[in-house]
Amino acid sequence: MKFTELIFSLGNWFVRPFVFMKLYAWFIFANFGGPQLSYAEAFGVWLTVLFAQRTRVTQSDIDAPQQTKTVKQVANFAVAFIILGIGAIVRVFM
Repeated sequence: MKFTELIFSLGNWFVRPFVFMKLYAWFIFANFGGPQLSYAEAFGVWLTVLFAQRTRVTQSDIDAPQQTKTVKQVANFAVAFIILGIGAIVRVFM
């Protein structure tokens, strides 16, 4: 595993719960008065969702070149920030 792939993979484990926590605070808590989530609670919810998702690894995923795997890790990392940015924009207009 290349260093870049490792960094983005570990980053995804910590960035996605943070994004979930912020989106929850902006929309669910603000609009419906639900309880606030700490980072640890958001991480637990994210792990539950991750566990519930159907994960399927195909032979093409295994045979993919290392460069393709790294690009997927970087893209997954970027998606979290894109979602956070869209949420921030929507929040401005609420």
